[in-house]
Amino acid sequence: MADQGAVLQEIVASVVPGDSADAITKRKFLLDQCEGLTLQVVGKLQKSFWSAGAGRVECPEAPPPNEDGAAKAAREERWRSILTSTGMAFTEECGSYVVTTTERARKAFSKMPEVDLSILVQRVTERTGYELPRALIPSAKTVAAVKDGRFVELAEFRTSFVERSEGTEVMTSVEGEVIQVMKPRKKAEDLFVPSSEIAGCLVRWATAVWLAHPDGNFLLLFAYVMKVLSFGAQGWGRAVFYDRYHRQSVPGRLAVRKDASIYDMYTDAVVNDSFSEAKLKFASESPYQAPKPGAEFGQGKGARSQKGSNGGKAPAKPGKGSKGGKGGPYSHPKPEDKKLEKEESKRHWSCPPFHMPARRSPKPTKTGRVKRSEEARKRRRAKERDRQRRGDEECAKLDRQLSDLEKWAANVRRDWNVTDTTGLTDGTAQPGLCPWGIPEGPPTKIQQSLREALGKVIDELEDSEAGRFVSRWVKLPREQQAGFEWSVVEKAVEESAERVRSEWCSLLGCESRVARSGSPLRPPLLRALSRVFLEGSCEDDSIIDQIDFGVNIGVRTKVEPSGIWVPYSASQIPGHPISLFERDTFRNYESARELPDEVKRELERSVERGHMVKLAEGVEPPPGAIISKIALVEKPNRIPRAFRLINDMRRSGLNDLVTSQGNLTETVALPGLRSVGQLLRCALESYGDSVRIIEVDAKDAFRHLSVAKEDDEFLFVAIERNGCDGKDQSNGMVQKFDYYYHVRLPFGLVSSPYLWVRAYSLCHRIMRAILSLLCVLYVDDGSWASCDATCLRDFLAVIVSSKVIGVLLELAKARVSNSPRTLGFQWDLHTGKLSIPNEKLELIGGQGDYVLRKAEAGQAVEINVVESLLGRLTWATQCFTRYRCHLAPIFAWLKAVKSKRNAVSKAPLRSAFLGSNVCDKIRLLLGLLRSEQVRAFSLPEIIGRSVEAEWADSRSTIITDASLEGLGGTVCAVSKGRTLRLWFALNLRQSSDMALRKLMGDTFVSGDISRLELFAIVLGLLIVGEIQDESEGECTILSDNTAAIHVRAFHVSGVSNEISDDLSRGVRPRQRVARALGRRVPVSKFIERLLGASVGELPAYFTVSEEEELLES
Repeated sequence: MADQGAVLQEIVASVVPGDSADAITKRKFLLDQCEGLTLQVVGKLQKSFWSAGAGRVECPEAPPPNEDGAAKAAREERWRSILTSTGMAFTEECGSYVVTTTERARKAFSKMPEVDLSILVQRVTERTGYELPRALIPSAKTVAAVKDGRFVELAEFRTSFVERSEGTEVMTSVEGEVIQVMKPRKKAEDLFVPSSEIAGCLVRWATAVWLAHPDGNFLLLFAYVMKVLSFGAQGWGRAVFYDRYHRQSVPGRLAVRKDASIYDMYTDAVVNDSFSEAKLKFASESPYQAPKPGAEFGQGKGARSQKGSNGGKAPAKPGKGSKGGKGGPYSHPKPEDKKLEKEESKRHWSCPPFHMPARRSPKPTKTGRVKRSEEARKRRRAKERDRQRRGDEECAKLDRQLSDLEKWAANVRRDWNVTDTTGLTDGTAQPGLCPWGIPEGPPTKIQQSLREALGKVIDELEDSEAGRFVSRWVKLPREQQAGFEWSVVEKAVEESAERVRSEWCSLLGCESRVARSGSPLRPPLLRALSRVFLEGSCEDDSIIDQIDFGVNIGVRTKVEPSGIWVPYSASQIPGHPISLFERDTFRNYESARELPDEVKRELERSVERGHMVKLAEGVEPPPGAIISKIALVEKPNRIPRAFRLINDMRRSGLNDLVTSQGNLTETVALPGLRSVGQLLRCALESYGDSVRIIEVDAKDAFRHLSVAKEDDEFLFVAIERNGCDGKDQSNGMVQKFDYYYHVRLPFGLVSSPYLWVRAYSLCHRIMRAILSLLCVLYVDDGSWASCDATCLRDFLAVIVSSKVIGVLLELAKARVSNSPRTLGFQWDLHTGKLSIPNEKLELIGGQGDYVLRKAEAGQAVEINVVESLLGRLTWATQCFTRYRCHLAPIFAWLKAVKSKRNAVSKAPLRSAFLGSNVCDKIRLLLGLLRSEQVRAFSLPEIIGRSVEAEWADSRSTIITDASLEGLGGTVCAVSKGRTLRLWFALNLRQSSDMALRKLMGDTFVSGDISRLELFAIVLGLLIVGEIQDESEGECTILSDNTAAIHVRAFHVSGVSNEISDDLSRGVRPRQRVARALGRRVPVSKFIERLLGASVGELPAYFTVSEEEELLES
C-alpha cells in the first residue's frame, strides 16, 4: 500500500474539491480528525465520531445582522450536519480504497510461487557442497504441497507433465477443415505414469521432501524409493499402488502422532506395515476372473484331466510313441456327441458359484486320487495360512490404531493438566500468573545473603524456650493445638524479626521504617525485597505507594489498577444511594441498640489500637460526611464472649458512590476448592505421606492499611450518647451523638477486600520466593505446604518473615497438621478425603429448614435469609459440582426480588414469597448434603486428576461412540499392575433387554445422539469401576460427540474413532481379529444397575468384583 499520508491527501481532495474557504475548512477538519489513524481505522469510523468532532469546529459562515439565538443554533446545526456527512463520505472512500487495494494485493500474491525454490536449492547446495542436478529438481508447486503436509500424486513429478497435460491439438472439424483446439488439462490422479518414468518421479519426490524438510536423512527416503522399485518385478501397477497407498496415509499418521516427523513415516517398520495393508487392499481390488469351464475337472486347456494327473494326456500304453503298441489317443474312446457335452458343461457353470456340478466322467485311478488329495490339502493349507495371515494383519492394524489413540489420550491428558493448572489461582494473582511451583535455579549473591541471615536467626530461635514449645506443639494433632498461650513465642518472634529486619535493611540499603500513613507494613523494605526476589515478573508496585501514604478507597478518584488482577464489573442490581429520610432519622441496627455498652467498648478498643478516631464532644462531622449504620454480631464459640462491629456502607450509599462512578476497575480472584486441591496435590507429589500444611491467619486483616486523609469524611459512624432511640424521653430534646471515623480500612466497604488482598498478596509473593514454599492465600488465611522433617523450621520462618515485613499474625489460630481446614472444608491427607464439618452442616440445615417452614406455611421469607442460605449452599456445592445446576432457580428468584421495590415507600423489598420450584431445589440440596454417600469426596474428584505420582503410569482409557443403531466402545483398564483391554457393543434395535427399554426408550431420533453418546461413556466408566480400584489411577475418556465431552472428556475426530464407530453400528469383528480389542464385556447387568439406582446411589463407588465375574459371557 502506498504512503498513507499521500493517500489520505488524495482521498480528501476527491471528497472535498475546490479552493473556497469552506472547502479548505472541511479538508482541514478531515485531516485533523484522522491524524494518527490508519486507513483501516478511518474506513470503520462511525457517524457519532464525526458528529462529535464537528461540534468542536466553529462555523466559518458569517452571521447575518440581527441574528437571534434560534437562527444561530440552526446555522451551527446545519454546519455540523454538513461536516458529519463529509466525514461519512470520507470514511466510505477510505473503506473502498482499502478493500480494492487488499483485493489487488491478494490476486498478486496468489500468482506468486508458494515457496522460493531457488533459495531452497541454494541452501542444499551450500550444505552438501554439490550442485543439485536440474533433472532432479521438482516444481515449486510440488515442493510447497509437500511442505504443507499435503499428498501429491506421483504424476505431478513428471518433467514433461505440463507439456503433456495441457496445450493445443490439431484436429479435423465435421466440415472437413483443419482446426487447432485447446487440449484440456487432466487431473493428476487420472494421468498415466509410464514405467520408464516411475523411478525418476520417485527420486524427484524424495528431493522435494528433502528440500521442504532439509534437516532429515535423505538416504532414508532413497531406501524407500528402492523398496518401491523392487516391486516392479511383480508389475509396475503394484509398485505405484503400494507407493500411493503409503504416501496417502502419511498426513493422517502425522495428525495422530504429533511428536513424529515426516522422516519417521519412512522407516522400515512403518513402511513394512503400510505395504502389508496395501497388499491386502491391492488383492481385494483386483478384478475377479472366473475359471474356465472344466478347468477344475480337466475340461479346459492345461487343466487337470478327469483321466488322471497327466494334464489331459492319455496314460502311456504300448503303441505309437511308447515302448510298444500304438499311441495313446487311439486307445481312448472320444465322446459321442461333443455338442451335447459342451451344452452340459455350460449348464453346469451357469449355476451359483458354490454349487458343485455332478461328476460325469469316469472316476480317476487310485494314483491320481492320491495325488489330487495331496494337492487339495496343500491348497487348503495355503488358503488357511492366507486367512490367518490376513487376520493377523487386521489384528495388528487394530492394535496399532488403539495404541495410537491411547498414546494420544495420554498426551492430551497431560496437556490438559498443564492448561487446567494455569487456569487456577492461588490467591496471590489472577489465573495464569500463579507459578504453582518453586522456581529452580541458583540464587543470586544478595538472595543467598538474605536467606542465610534469616536461617541463622531461625536456628537460634529453634534452640530457645519458645522454639522448644513450638517443637512440642507441632507434633500435636490439629484438634489439640488450640487453647495455648503464645505471649512468650510472640515476644521471641518480635526480637528475632527485629534482628532479621536490621540485617536485611543493611544488605539492601533501605530504611526499616513503618509506613508514613501509620500502617504497620514497611514499604521501603517491601519495595527492596520485591526488586530482589520478584525481578522480571509483572509486579504491583503502585500498592506500595498507597501503603505508605494511605489507600484511595475510590470515592473521589479512580483506584489505580495493578495489572495482575481480573477486571471488575459492577452488579446490575440497583445500588442504595443515601436518602434525606434516612439521614434525618438515623438509627443504628437493633443489635447495636440492644447492647450499647458492648458497642461503645468495641469502638473505644478500635480507638486505642489506632484504627479509629473519636470526635471531641460538641464537634460535628464536616459537611458532606457519610455516616454508616452499625450492627453488632457475636463471634461463635468464644469464651468470654466476643463481638464484631459491622459497618453497613451499602445502605449509607458509600458503596454505590464507589461502583457507580466506575472508580473500581479490578477485583480479586479468590481461590476455590480446586485451587486448594492443586496445592495439596503438589504437596503430596513433593513430600508424600509426610506432608504438613501450615495455616496462619492475619490479625485484623483490613486494619493493616491506613486510609488516605482525604477519605476520612466518608467513613463516619455514630452512637447515641445515652443509648436511647434518638430523643431524650424526659424533656423531648433531640439527643446528641458521639461520632467516630475510620482511619484504617473498614469492614463493609466494597473496595476494602481488593485493596487488602493486593497488599497481602504482595507480601505472600515475596515470602514464597524467600522461603521456597508453595502457598494458597484466601483473603487473610494463608496455607503453606511443608513436611514432617522441616515443618517446625518452616513455621518459624513464616511467622518471623511475616513480622519482618510488618504483617501481624494471630498465632492462637495457627495450625500445623496433615488434616488442614481450608475454605471451611476439612481435609484428611492420609486418605485424600474431603468433608464438610458437622457444625457447618447443622448451620446450613437449620437455616434451610427455617426457610422451608415459612414457605410451606404461606408466609413471606426474609430476602437476606435466603441470600445467606444461597451463599452457604454455593459454598457447600463446591464438593459436588454436578448438582450446582439446581442453584439456578434460587439465583433467579433472588435477582428478581432484589430488583423490585415497595409500591408505597419505594424502598427495597425485605421479604417475599418463595415459589414451589425454589422450595423443591432447596429441599433437594439439603437432602444431598445430609446424605453421607453423596458427601464422600476425594481429592481426585475435586481436581479431576491424580494425586500420587504413581497414578501417572496407571491411566485407563475409554473410547466410545454411539449411533441410532447401537453403541459400543473399547476400554483399556489398568488393574493390579497389569493392563486389560476390553470392548463392549450393544444393538439397540435387536436388543430384547427390558431394562434398556425402560431406561432409554424404544425408538431414537437424531436428537437423541448426545444422550446415547453419554450413555456409552457411562457404561465404559462402570466397566472400569468394576476392574479398577479407586486408588489405582485416572481414567481418560475419548468421544467424538462435542456435547457429551462436557463431562470432562476429550474430543477425538470421528475419522480416528472408527473402531468404536463400527462397534456402535453393529459391525462385529471376526473372532481372530477381535483379540486385538481384548475380551468382550456383557453390559446387560450394568444397564439393570443403572435402572435400579436412586439419586443417592449414582455417585457411589461400585463394589470391585472378580475379573472372571465381569468377563463371563
